[in-house]
Amino acid sequence: MIPLRFTPLGMTGTQKLKKYFIDHKIPNHTRADTPVLLSHGNIIWVVGHQIDDAFKIDATTRNVFKAE
Repeated sequence: MIPLRFTPLGMTGTQKLKKYFIDHKIPNHTRADTPVLLSHGNIIWVVGHQIDDAFKIDATTRNVFKAE
């Protein structure tokens, strides 16, 4: 099961994935087909849309995983 909450890049609080889809006007038929990348049960990336703020690259980043 996909976690329901994540912190979109630039936000301080969490947001439900469903609310994110609604706020960004992603159609219902597209939502079910949108891949979600997880790490240890946490959302890292809503593919094609947004990464979680905790996984952004910054000055302290030592390793980068590239997914295409």
